[in-house]
Amino acid sequence: MSRKAAASAIHLIRTGITAKSSHQFGNFTPPFPFFHSNLHNFGRRCSPKPRIDLSSINDVDDAICLFREMVKMRPQPSVLVYTKLLSVIAKMNHHPVALSVFDKMRRMYVPIDQYTFNIAINCYCLLNRVDLGLAILGIILKSGYEPNVTTFSTLIKGLFLDHKVTEALKLFKKNWY
Repeated sequence: MSRKAAASAIHLIRTGITAKSSHQFGNFTPPFPFFHSNLHNFGRRCSPKPRIDLSSINDVDDAICLFREMVKMRPQPSVLVYTKLLSVIAKMNHHPVALSVFDKMRRMYVPIDQYTFNIAINCYCLLNRVDLGLAILGIILKSGYEPNVTTFSTLIKGLFLDHKVTEALKLFKKNWY
């Protein structure tokens, strides 16, 4: 149906309802508020997703509030937005909070990609929990992702921070030679 035909059909419905009902009931409000909207503005583009402003995050509480809002949004924000939020929390050196958000993302089936996993690995390594970073590596492999250079270099850095030089060398040799 063309726009013109749709507009005239709506006009007929609108005038028919108003003409019949105004004689019987006085002032009439159409049963569908849709008919009172701006139907003539067909070309207007509406944003399908609300804009999420990560620059307004000043502290970790702002980030947590934003995460809670993002989870409630329909449709869900993209994995890129969730990963950027996780990165902001990690850059504020709130690694336990970032890992808590990562865990909530996984439990709520929020999309997770390679970059999200790498942020979690980095947080574990900076908390001297390389063992849990290696566990995330296992999840990456089970999820079908291919670990990248960032994944392995982060784990190697974590092993060095944890004074496990021989394990770092083994991981290096295993993946690059």
